Amino acid sequence: MLPDDHVTEAAVEGFVDLALRFRREVTLLLSEAAEATKTPVFDEHPEPGERLVHELAARSARPQDRLRAWMVLTAMGLAAAGTVAIAVLVALTLLPAVLGFAGERVLHRR
Repeated sequence: MLPDDHVTEAAVEGFVDLALRFRREVTLLLSEAAEATKTPVFDEHPEPGERLVHELAARSARPQDRLRAWMVLTAMGLAAAGTVAIAVLVALTLLPAVLGFAGERVLHRR
């Protein structure tokens, strides 16, 4: 068992190491993005996703900007999917609870 000051020091060192490793990986990813995102200039009819990325990247041809645009587009898609999932869960749990609380008043005809 470590004394309290050593535990804190080990936790901070671990966090700093993890943050530095993440920064190195993102830097490596951005440096290798040139090969991964080689796309021709939009001459005729670009794909809708590519055109959206092109606009999100502020019409920049830099691979780093294009990669960041793809990351933003992915985050937007995940947020939309999460919103739909939460709406479905609320509908599946809240609606039966409200109907159970209302009881026969829901089906009662006058």
